[in-house]
Amino acid sequence: MSKIYVIGGANIDLYAKSVKQIILKDSNIADISFSFGGVGRNIVENLTNLGEDVTFLTCFGNDSFADLLKADLLKRGVDISFSRTYDAHSSIYLALLDKEDMFVGMNDMKIMNNLSKEDIDELGKAVNDDDFVFVDTNLSEEMILYIFDNLKGHKISDAISANKVNKLKKVLGRIDILKLNALEASALSGKDMKSESNVLALLRLLMTLGTKEILITVADSVYLGYQKKVYCFKHNAYRPNPVNVTGAGDALLSAYAFSRFHEASIEASVAVGMAAAVLTVDSIGAVGDISKEKLKDEMNRMKVQGGVIYEYQD
Repeated sequence: MSKIYVIGGANIDLYAKSVKQIILKDSNIADISFSFGGVGRNIVENLTNLGEDVTFLTCFGNDSFADLLKADLLKRGVDISFSRTYDAHSSIYLALLDKEDMFVGMNDMKIMNNLSKEDIDELGKAVNDDDFVFVDTNLSEEMILYIFDNLKGHKISDAISANKVNKLKKVLGRIDILKLNALEASALSGKDMKSESNVLALLRLLMTLGTKEILITVADSVYLGYQKKVYCFKHNAYRPNPVNVTGAGDALLSAYAFSRFHEASIEASVAVGMAAAVLTVDSIGAVGDISKEKLKDEMNRMKVQGGVIYEYQD
């Protein structure tokens, strides 16, 4: 039986959402909240909410934040036996939100540099060819390359940010499922993703390199490159005033990969992923109130439409 493994960050997330438009270099009235996050951990929570058993390899600090992170993961039934605890403070992510979107995000994830090749080797003893292995770019480029060189399984990657996407350049041709947003895609290609022709060109390049399935989110559209075809999907559930867009991409990737793990079609998998993203932007935290039943209800409401828009010839 195939299993799911996630290698990545587990954060304490602090969100400050300004009540009014942000005034720089001044004190702004805000609603401030605390939650658990980290791309790797967000994916873990999304998958466990969908009923999956997940093994998570991350780096914990030695402070009370780490105790809270561990307790929450164990409560969800996550296997953290491969994770390690270090004499350092926990990974922390800080997001400042204006009335409509993220204003700026800042992260301190130095603890992830403690992840060692020996940790990967130990996990590798458990991973088989048919397993799904999520790899986030909070890891170093060297560690990402080592994982791709030494772990079996289908590799799934979230670029996370325009600053981190280039860590994937050396392994692009070996990624089974890759998720990018418009900023990350632009950083990777050097082209503006507002032009659909640039989106098509990047998808063609990635598929030529060997990337099997590529999701690029541009505004309210999801472009998918798969088997020399480009699909475009849209929905009618756009949120003009999202509570928090942080984590929406993680939810999309989690739900899409979950569906592919269970051998659903790419069309059905994109619809599930888009529904998960919509549910997530309604939440102040990085993980929304997601379940199989709520995804079905949201999919019925949002009416995802789309299909093949281009096919590349040899």
